[in-house]
Amino acid sequence: MHDGLAIIVFSLTILGFGLLSRLFERMSVTGPMVAVSVGILVGEVGYRTIEIELDPAFVEIIAELTLIIILFTDAARIRLSELVSHQTIPLRLLVIGMPLTLLAGVGAAMLLFPGLDFWVFFLLAALLTPTDAALGEAVVTNRRIPLATRQSINAESGLNDGLALPAVLLFLELSNLFGKGYISVGLDAAEWRQFLVSQLVLGPVAGIGVGVFGGLLLDASAHRGWMEPTFQRLAAPALALLSYGIADLIGGNGFIAAFSAGLFLVAGHPDIRRRIDDFGKAEGEQLSLLTFLIFGAAIVPLVLDSMTWQTLVYAGLSLTVIRMVPVWLSLLFSGLKNRDKLFIGWFGPRGIASILFLFIIFDDVDFLFFDRVIAVVVATVLMSIYLHGLSSRPLAHWYGRWKESLLPEPPR
Repeated sequence: MHDGLAIIVFSLTILGFGLLSRLFERMSVTGPMVAVSVGILVGEVGYRTIEIELDPAFVEIIAELTLIIILFTDAARIRLSELVSHQTIPLRLLVIGMPLTLLAGVGAAMLLFPGLDFWVFFLLAALLTPTDAALGEAVVTNRRIPLATRQSINAESGLNDGLALPAVLLFLELSNLFGKGYISVGLDAAEWRQFLVSQLVLGPVAGIGVGVFGGLLLDASAHRGWMEPTFQRLAAPALALLSYGIADLIGGNGFIAAFSAGLFLVAGHPDIRRRIDDFGKAEGEQLSLLTFLIFGAAIVPLVLDSMTWQTLVYAGLSLTVIRMVPVWLSLLFSGLKNRDKLFIGWFGPRGIASILFLFIIFDDVDFLFFDRVIAVVVATVLMSIYLHGLSSRPLAHWYGRWKESLLPEPPR
């Protein structure tokens, strides 16, 4: 790959989409759609303008940095106290819908890919459990849609990537240990305890500490007028990377730490909150678009030969039955109408989290047939990018009009 040419392509993609972003929005064309399309066109599948080789060090740096920032900023947007006390729909989606989605994904994988090993079914399902609300941005920004619905979709997306990560890492380890042709020698009971402690205890402890104490420091500085707006914005990557580094130093999982730091960020100053949110929308968006560009140019070509009818069927099921039925069940007796349940069920796109999870585990796989897992994830994400991107604006308008029609007419 010629570094200069790759940088030019990425820069022109960002600039070109920015120049026409309002026009693209009216046409239901999203940033991920543009980035992936450009990646496919200039990569191995298209005109081969740039040839991106999967340099593990480069992919690891981009993936880790992007995932750290996204996990932190997504979680920081969620007010945990409000979620627990008021927002019952996101809790239903996370506590009931998410495990049911995982189990439904496992069942479908067993039917369509009988040659895979037991824990690989769980790994595949876990990779496709988190959602990416940014792929249907027109839904979460359309003010005609009730605030509760928008917040539910956004909160679910902001939290489920962090909640899915421990499951992905656990099922990866189990797949490596018990998969056919595994290389790992296995873990004894003490090593399993150490693994679980590092994933579920040390990471969250480091993250919660950074979120609480870092938030208190930010609040104190902002209230006294000591902090410039620029550095209020830069607090997001600083706290995210700090939590990751501390967790790594004490043997914990840095990604879970970054998610926990954002979730337990106690900073309540409105300027701090707004600028952290701005950072996630701007710099986080750039990192996401770079990831989608690499995905289209380098990852999609790897799996074209592995695409089968089973792959495409599973991808379609993942976006519909595997997602929508568990959501429907989780929202029973919630007071929502059938159209509400269908709308929330459809808008569970698969995107950046699934791609980044693939990047993160790429070099740690020690079992056979991982190419099939990659193919299924890539096919699902590709379908989701285009189907949810194209449908978000018209369906948001349809749903918004329907909700408005249910409102009582004002007195004349």
